[in-house]
Amino acid sequence: MDTLTLKLRGMSCASSATRNEEAIQSVPGEREPSVKNVAEHATVNYDKQKKDLKTILEA
Repeated sequence: MDTLTLKLRGMSCASSATRNEEAIQSVPGEREPSVKNVAEHATVNYDKQKKDLKTILEA
């Protein structure tokens, strides 16, 4: 399992963080992403064998 921290911009409320978290979770191989709207970042734990960085960013 690999961990990735992504900088996100434009999240103004908790619902923005929730939408981003749900989008990341929808990608196969994702394990419990954590999106923080105040810090504007997401911590993503994923299996490199099941998905790549491009897939995460597209979500």
